Amino acid sequence: MNVTTLRKHTEHVPELAKIYFETWGYINPEETLAEITARLVEVYTSSTDVMPETLIAVESGSLLGAATLQEKTRLFPEMDRTPWLAGVYVKPEHRSRGIASLLIRGIESAASVAGYKTLYLCTHEHEAYYARMGYETIEAEDFRGGKTFIMAKSLK
Repeated sequence: MNVTTLRKHTEHVPELAKIYFETWGYINPEETLAEITARLVEVYTSSTDVMPETLIAVESGSLLGAATLQEKTRLFPEMDRTPWLAGVYVKPEHRSRGIASLLIRGIESAASVAGYKTLYLCTHEHEAYYARMGYETIEAEDFRGGKTFIMAKSLK
């Protein structure tokens, strides 16, 4: 397995867009799969290396999972915090192999190298998992009738 950036392997953009659409499409229900794909193509084929940055896990040419470092959270874009860990996803058949934690550690490292002292995330249901990885719940927000936990980790 190899962890690399989506910018270096844009051939995975359509598949990742489909994963995002199926997993988190409820965040912006008016956004279509085609629009998500176009947005990702625009971002990840640009020559810039600023946020967002997505790390992907690839094995034998197949996408296993991804995690993103981004400036704002799409759930609460008005929040005055940055940067955010987002889009952590591992395909079900590849879970329990440590791929998510490897991707998360890579994002934490990228944020730290960029000079950030704290990394934030939002989660609806994985609060315990992120707590085991050193994140602390700093607040809970309502999001479409459910609780979303805002978590933070100090990057040393």
